[in-house]
Amino acid sequence: MNKQTRNILVFIAIFVVLAGGFYYLSFKSASEEISGKNKKIRELDAKLAKADEYRQKIALLSQEIDDLELALKFAKEKLPSQEEITLLIDDVNKLGTVESNISITEFTPQKQIPREIYYEKPYSMRIVGSFHQIATFFNKIGNLNRIINVEDLSLSLGKNNYEVATFTLKTYIYNEGQAAGPVAAKRRGR
Repeated sequence: MNKQTRNILVFIAIFVVLAGGFYYLSFKSASEEISGKNKKIRELDAKLAKADEYRQKIALLSQEIDDLELALKFAKEKLPSQEEITLLIDDVNKLGTVESNISITEFTPQKQIPREIYYEKPYSMRIVGSFHQIATFFNKIGNLNRIINVEDLSLSLGKNNYEVATFTLKTYIYNEGQAAGPVAAKRRGR
């Protein structure tokens, strides 16, 4: 082999070693860096998908909370608080004496009975009027926005062919303290 060929082969060998070193030092490290960045992108995409899933769940839970608050508002309208009971009794009195033209001869509060999330407040009542007037009174009671039950109804004939109705009128009072208790306990348990 002549000197010129040997120099070319040495030059080619040096070029190959330098090119390999350059590839190894720059392209391979860049390739590994790109591979690491792609892995990081996949991890961030997975976290982003999970965050989007949580965002959708939060939106659904927020809507459920809004629905429950609306239901609670409706329930509070049906079950008055203690302060509203006086207004309710005034409504019953107005329905009887003014709108149904009956006489309320007894209206006696009974002992309040505690229940799970409400109190039951019974009143002993006796009213006098024609059968139609009494029926009109009960119909108007049933159409109130509040929950009111009539129990233990007995009718008897009174003076001047008027009916005497004796019954228990039950109203219900929302117990906000008791209602919050189970919800708060469930939240603490999570």
